[in-house]
Amino acid sequence: MMLLWACAGVPLGAYNIAGDFNIALQIQPQILTVLSLITWIQCYYYDDVSSLLPVLGIFVVTSLIIEKREHLLTDTEMECHEMHCLCRCHWRIVRRD
Repeated sequence: MMLLWACAGVPLGAYNIAGDFNIALQIQPQILTVLSLITWIQCYYYDDVSSLLPVLGIFVVTSLIIEKREHLLTDTEMECHEMHCLCRCHWRIVRRD
């Protein structure tokens, strides 16, 4: 469940960065993702009685994958303004339904 929360921070972070919101809203999804990943890794460490090194390896690899996905969403060939318009159009469609 906590891994799903961590993954949910990716599109939220990309939307906030593309929307050029204030810095607090841009940082909030990253904090959510990091805290969710820490909680997820703690479940591995304390439930399975794993050693620290494999758990840290899983944490680092998962963090890099999540960070790379958010980077790909925000650093495309589209300019930030075009991404913002795309996100605004998407939210309008969702709100109508």
